Amino acid sequence: MKTAAKIMNIIGRVYNIIALVSTILMVIGGVVCLTISIVAPEADIVEYGATREALLTASIVFLVVSACYFLSTLACLIIASRSYAAIRVGSKSKAPHILLMVAGILGLDIFYILAGVFGLVSSRR
Repeated sequence: MKTAAKIMNIIGRVYNIIALVSTILMVIGGVVCLTISIVAPEADIVEYGATREALLTASIVFLVVSACYFLSTLACLIIASRSYAAIRVGSKSKAPHILLMVAGILGLDIFYILAGVFGLVSSRR
């Protein structure tokens, strides 16, 4: 079970790094959309059937959602790496495993949840 917990943690870390890179790209896309909605001439915006206010609102919402997802992914990655470091050192408490489960719930990552469950099961033996 301890090996399964380590493997799930590694898979979860890879998943979070990929999610972090994609959220960085989403934030960049939100900034580009916001810039276009502010700088573009009115004729170019109307040509595609939109208004400046609609484009501005949509780009702000997209930027806020992608920034929130970026922060939650980053927090999940930090929490999981701290708990994994405590497990590697040889901590006998159950707190790092519970922290992994919390990181999995925070980041909606099933791999961290499974790593926490497997770690709790392996610490009972």
